[in-house]
Amino acid sequence: MNLKRMPLLPTKLRLYCFAWTIIFPYLLKAQESQELFQRYNVNEGLSQSSVYCIFQDSRGFMWFGTGDGLNRFDGYQFEVYKTRKKGQDGLSSSFITGKALEDKKGNLWFGTRMGGFSKYLSKEHRFESVKNLKHSDSTHFDCELIDFDSEGNLWFIKGSNTLGCFNDSIKSFQYVEMPKSIRYGNKGGPNRMGIIKNDTIYFIGNLKLVAFVPSHKKFISLLENELKKTGSELTISVHHNVKSNFIWLGTDKGIMQYNLSTHQYKWIDLMLKHSTPVAFSIVKDDYNRLWIGTGMSGLLCYDLSTGELNSFVNNPNNHQSLSFDIVRTLFIDQSKNLWIGTDGGGLNKFDLKPRKFNIYAKNMFIKCFYEDENKLLWFGTHENGFYQLNRKNGEIKQIKRSGASGNVVSVITKDIYGHMIIGSNKGVDYYTNGKYAAVPASPDMEKINTNSLIYSLLNTREKTTLATTRAGLYESRYRNGKMDTLRLHPNIRTLALSSYQTQDGRIWIGTEGHSYLFILKYEKNILRLEKNILLESNVRSFYEDKKNKILWMASGMGLIRYDLTNDTHTIISSENGLADNYLYGVLSDERGKLWVSSNKGLSWYNPVDKVCRNYSVIDGLQSNEFNTGAYYKSSTGEMFFGGINGFNSFYPGLIKDNPFLPRVSLTSLKVNDGNIPFDHTLGSVLRMPYDSSTISFEFTALEYTIPAKNNYRYRLEGWDNEWVESGSKRFARYSNLPPGQYTFLVQACNNDKIWGKKEVLINITITPPYWKTWWFITVLVMGISFFLFYTIRSISTRKLKEQLRELEKQQAVQKERERISKDMHDDLGSGLSKIAIQSELLKYKLKQNENPELHAERIVKTSRELVDNLSEIVWALNPRHDNPESLLAYIREFTTDIFEDQNVKCTFDFAEQTELPRFPSEVRRNIFLILKEALNNAFKYAEATEVVIRVERQNKIITFEVTDNGKGCNLVESSVLGNGMINMEKRAKSLAAMLDIITSPKQGTTIRLTLFEQ
Repeated sequence: MNLKRMPLLPTKLRLYCFAWTIIFPYLLKAQESQELFQRYNVNEGLSQSSVYCIFQDSRGFMWFGTGDGLNRFDGYQFEVYKTRKKGQDGLSSSFITGKALEDKKGNLWFGTRMGGFSKYLSKEHRFESVKNLKHSDSTHFDCELIDFDSEGNLWFIKGSNTLGCFNDSIKSFQYVEMPKSIRYGNKGGPNRMGIIKNDTIYFIGNLKLVAFVPSHKKFISLLENELKKTGSELTISVHHNVKSNFIWLGTDKGIMQYNLSTHQYKWIDLMLKHSTPVAFSIVKDDYNRLWIGTGMSGLLCYDLSTGELNSFVNNPNNHQSLSFDIVRTLFIDQSKNLWIGTDGGGLNKFDLKPRKFNIYAKNMFIKCFYEDENKLLWFGTHENGFYQLNRKNGEIKQIKRSGASGNVVSVITKDIYGHMIIGSNKGVDYYTNGKYAAVPASPDMEKINTNSLIYSLLNTREKTTLATTRAGLYESRYRNGKMDTLRLHPNIRTLALSSYQTQDGRIWIGTEGHSYLFILKYEKNILRLEKNILLESNVRSFYEDKKNKILWMASGMGLIRYDLTNDTHTIISSENGLADNYLYGVLSDERGKLWVSSNKGLSWYNPVDKVCRNYSVIDGLQSNEFNTGAYYKSSTGEMFFGGINGFNSFYPGLIKDNPFLPRVSLTSLKVNDGNIPFDHTLGSVLRMPYDSSTISFEFTALEYTIPAKNNYRYRLEGWDNEWVESGSKRFARYSNLPPGQYTFLVQACNNDKIWGKKEVLINITITPPYWKTWWFITVLVMGISFFLFYTIRSISTRKLKEQLRELEKQQAVQKERERISKDMHDDLGSGLSKIAIQSELLKYKLKQNENPELHAERIVKTSRELVDNLSEIVWALNPRHDNPESLLAYIREFTTDIFEDQNVKCTFDFAEQTELPRFPSEVRRNIFLILKEALNNAFKYAEATEVVIRVERQNKIITFEVTDNGKGCNLVESSVLGNGMINMEKRAKSLAAMLDIITSPKQGTTIRLTLFEQ
């Protein structure tokens, strides 16, 4: 704690505090502690146990300022912020004091000791120190924040004598010096927190209420005369800022309510026997109660409606009491929880909402209950007899045990005639006007009285009373209006726990050991065993739904539903939502819900919709463990359940669910198992590279009533098809996430299973690698498509060309056939016709005895020409002659045959290895016939003595040339080459070749055939 650093109280107030500490516990009767204060200190992660500032931001996080650091709390863990090294952004001081504020942008502001004030940037999750560059002290001053004015300017108190104003948008400071009369001095404490109302600033200065109007720059002291009249001074506690015009002021004479509009005031006198506690902090709750934190007297609660004053102080023997009696600051959060900051005892939390369960008889082991006609509640205990609770004044009185058979009281009830009877570990006693009278027992019970603990007493419709004991079932009949001797039933000699008589007259006995359920019935006034059922579990209590004819039984394996119409049963257990299977008592409320006690608290089960709800010690139960027989429902519907640490009472219809819906927030984000910074705004967007495929989320529900009972469900849209029910687990991890867009949603419920809305905590985009981006895939698809198109087109073209070649080949064959047929017809036909004619002429000449030699010579000539033509056709058709060498060889052979006997010199200007393309048969034949015509011309008409045949190839141009040194001619005038030239030109045209004939008289002739290779 930081008592040395806190300012000293005035001497008068210190005397008040000392006196109040001595006498206050004796002046005010403290109520029986049913309050549950939850404590937080350094052991739970709080940075220090002296808490001076408490605030809840708009997102729901709680902030606690201490003398050694600022703490952000999410209901489960504290995140601590402290001063950083010089030159780094962070808290300007680790000592946080006064009040915190939140601006319209969601940023938080904190005042400090010797550090000015600091600004917390919520979206960036970092602090920013605010420095005044025009002043040498910069941030080194004490600062207490007041509030923001209507223009967004922040007002604060600097040190003890200056009022400051800060404009965050232009980062400018303005200061107003206070008059000496309201400055900190020997008489008063420091200037304390203030408010701004109607553009007027109110704060405490020198134990006075001061108003400052910025437009007039004037300080006004309020209530000065009123305080002087009563001899009162304002303490260093100041006010509770409410939405109305009222403020609450703490004085050394009590509490003052002051109306800022009418300037009317009202005293609330807390003085008892001339002693008044010193108030440090005041808040008003929604139930019209003032909560007052005092300097040395703990926490006070003043009910404005009734005037009742209650105190809460530290009890060293009760860990659920207030942790420390010096209360510095109070704050009520959005869920109506009161947070109490103490100076040395850490933090306390108290739920202001109406409690669900009342607690009585703490530290007692409760065994049974009974309410009499005067509404007095009787309850039995283990080894301490039984007690009486007066519900009107809350007093508990122990009933004297002198004369009682036993001190373990397990049953309290009345017999069939209305006399009170007590069941204990030594049998049954009548209790009348403080006196005990034992009910006689059979000899067997007296012999085994150590096992004669009475578990239940049942008054039957047959005017008998049955007792279940450790030794078995006992029956007592009545004589002279009182119970007669208890006698052991012959059929049930095992530990009997419970008994009940249904409306059909059958009696049900639950046992332990063999775990049989015995069913008996009176026949002719004799209790006979009807049957037994092996349940494999003990039955400890019964409840009969008479309307639906269902018998409900609390057992060791759950809640048994026994149908009395067909003798069938089903079991409701923890698998159906109950907290535990081992049940003790069962009661039904006016809505038909069944309430059961167990070793894990209380539960109710609704048979209609089959829904369960569970409550534990953190909901206000005496303990999670309850006891056999300790259950009871009063005539007004109030229920009582007892356990190992007292008992609880409640009206089921008055138990209200916590209406405050939890908001959720993302508290941690990990990528590839490493923490990363992120925008803390809900629904923010985060982009990550493709290798960030493992993401972990930690989240929290910012509802602080019972954080341990908050449950969660989450879903990662884009990955999860359904919501993931995580219970109380606040962590989710996803691995190997592919690139894409994801939205992480969380929904939480509070301690009463009321679900809040689904919150989008963060949107995440995992960008793909470049090879998975749309543009790359588009280019790749286009490239592959082009490649496939080109390949398919090439294959198709090739196939088409092959088909065309095949077709051309077929057409060429057909054409060749037609040509051959034509040639055969033209050459052979005409030749044979000539031979036939010449033969007729020869025959005629022979008959006329004329000279036949001429015709015989013509027949020979024609026959020779036919043979030559046929030889040419066969050569052209022979595939072996497709090569260029064969063409050249054939030209050489033909030329030699013509000129070898004619004294003509033939020169061949080509080699056999001349590289020529392979010509089709028709092309080869046309080339040969053109050259043949040129050679015939040189042989028959030119009278040449020298002939040169030249073949050459340059790139794709092929030239065939025949040159002679004959007499030549004039092409225009001569008809020597007439038909032959026409034939050559036709053949050249069919070859798509160029034919040149160069000749002149006496200059020889050159015939040149030029082909272009395709």
